[in-house]
Amino acid sequence: MRFKYITAKRYISSLILFALLTGLVSCGSTGTADDTTAEPGESTTTQAEIDSDIYADLPTGDYGGIEFNILNNSFTYAEYRLDADALNGDTFNDAVYERTRKVEEMLGVKINVKNMDYWSENAVSFITNIVMSGDDSIDACFLGVMNNITAISNGIYVDLNEIDEFDFDKPWWDKTSAKYYEIDGKLFTAHNEASANIHDSVWTCFFNKTIAGNELDEDIYQIVRDGEWTIDKMREIIENTTHDLNGDGNLTVDDQWGLVTHNGAAFGFLHGCDARGIDIEKGVPYVCKVDDKLYNAILGIQNIYNMDGVMTNDKHQNSFGLTCVQQFANGNGTILVEVLGNAASLRDMDTDFGIIPYPKYDEAQSDYVAYYSPAANGFCIPKTARDLSMTGTVIEVMSALGYQNVRPAYYNVVLTGKTARDDESVEMLDIIFSNIECEMAYLYQWGGYSNSLKSVMTGSVDIISTLESMRESTENAIAKYIEALK
Repeated sequence: MRFKYITAKRYISSLILFALLTGLVSCGSTGTADDTTAEPGESTTTQAEIDSDIYADLPTGDYGGIEFNILNNSFTYAEYRLDADALNGDTFNDAVYERTRKVEEMLGVKINVKNMDYWSENAVSFITNIVMSGDDSIDACFLGVMNNITAISNGIYVDLNEIDEFDFDKPWWDKTSAKYYEIDGKLFTAHNEASANIHDSVWTCFFNKTIAGNELDEDIYQIVRDGEWTIDKMREIIENTTHDLNGDGNLTVDDQWGLVTHNGAAFGFLHGCDARGIDIEKGVPYVCKVDDKLYNAILGIQNIYNMDGVMTNDKHQNSFGLTCVQQFANGNGTILVEVLGNAASLRDMDTDFGIIPYPKYDEAQSDYVAYYSPAANGFCIPKTARDLSMTGTVIEVMSALGYQNVRPAYYNVVLTGKTARDDESVEMLDIIFSNIECEMAYLYQWGGYSNSLKSVMTGSVDIISTLESMRESTENAIAKYIEALK
């Protein structure tokens, strides 16, 4: 069952209805539900009404005011809050605050969140030491999955499939990514709607609307709608919008680049082409054969990275003194490929920007495919957690109320209000959020295959010989990892 994303428009309607029903919005209107007027072709049934039954069987409990302690990775570029200090009038902040207070009220708990920065503080080492010492002070964790892989194989977490309170068929659990985390029938980490970090950790393409409007004969949004947004189309746009503005014969920080990004984006390009380095079937990971489709997808990505009009942090940041995000924010890039959370750095841009998905392999490919950063926070339970049933109950309710109340606020304010500057971008986000995958080679780092895969996509080395030379060692590393989980 694939996670189904409801459109932003309908979520905003749900948020407004919920606010009216719970008294979060006060007004003097005497109107009733009968006053609702549907747009042509739309149902008058609200999403809140459609969703109401999914909350009927949430687990319940009364834990007598016990402190429930969560370890949480924080980020500079992505939303991560599980709680807020107080109401401050900001819709997202207040939705998080009220959600968490509601969980406390419903279950008789006091939620405490310990935030540790993903980059500068080693939360995985912290929780590993906690578990190894028998300390039961942490009840749940939300940690960047990539950093947590070794700890998972070291056996410090509970198999989430064993928690009766979790219903993974509910829409507040992300089942698409769970495919890549559930190995040999065991699931030690997963994404849920308790945290909005999962949304800010999706890779996407931003484009400068002024450059596109002045230099392209086509509407980029319509290109996407028509299914024509492909690797070849991106290469064409890069060529047409790269300019040596100062005429010195070199592309520098002062010139206009067709694409600005970094090498980590290559894995998203691969999935955008509906291809993978390592995939999984029935819980068993395997190294994908370099067939014609994978070869040509990698070749197309390689061709983009080797274009003159492509600035990457890996090649240019040291000499330019700024990142790809800063270059785009300065108005000197047509397309930026980065995680959605970085849009916060673009809100002060004088030039409007839009958001579109990764390009497809070709027009015959049916769907656009998005890609999660492996740093996205995943939920897990330490083996020393005091009461697994309590943890299951708190997180299930926290996720359900996050789906009901916090997620619409994220769409309504963080996206439509501050990041996405037009209705078309919201439409594009619906496309992006409908189909998101992970790259197992990058996530698990088995046998060094990730580095080889990145090198063939972003460099000029031979594709087949480079990848085939890593196949045996990677397959051995996968086998050892599976064995370690038993």
